[in-house]
Amino acid sequence: MILLKKCVRFITDLYFLVAVAALVALIILNTVEIFSRYFLNASIIWVQEFSLLLICWVIFLGFGTVFVEKQDIAITFLVDRLKQRYQYIVRIVQQALTLITAAYLLVQSVRLLQHHMGKTTLIMHIPQGYHTLPLVMVLVLLSVQAFVDLIDELTIRTRSVNESGGIGA
Repeated sequence: MILLKKCVRFITDLYFLVAVAALVALIILNTVEIFSRYFLNASIIWVQEFSLLLICWVIFLGFGTVFVEKQDIAITFLVDRLKQRYQYIVRIVQQALTLITAAYLLVQSVRLLQHHMGKTTLIMHIPQGYHTLPLVMVLVLLSVQAFVDLIDELTIRTRSVNESGGIGA
């Protein structure tokens, strides 16, 4: 499990670097386009198409980092009021549902990727699947992270039950 966590961490860091690089490229590209359009009276025809591609990579790969580092928004005021035992059950159900949802979306996004790879964009003639690829990539990461979180949750509970000699509060 430690090796799997290290792989997830490495992939998360790699995704973050790619997302940052795509964001920087997006900013530079659009700055050049704005300058070119307003000061040189010439527009770069493929900028919008390429910007859309970069946005897909920034959003999806960036979300992988948010998910793995648990920086997404959570409303916990109801769960926080529950007894510890019920909080544990909620966490298990949450992790299981996250895993099931991510795995289902992964299967569907692979189908979408296959469908899009046969089509190209109008101006740049790049496969439309390049827009879908980061979605598939992040769903692989989310599925693995949800699996790791579920196993961690089950392991922590089992360990605490064994150490206390029974099921606690």
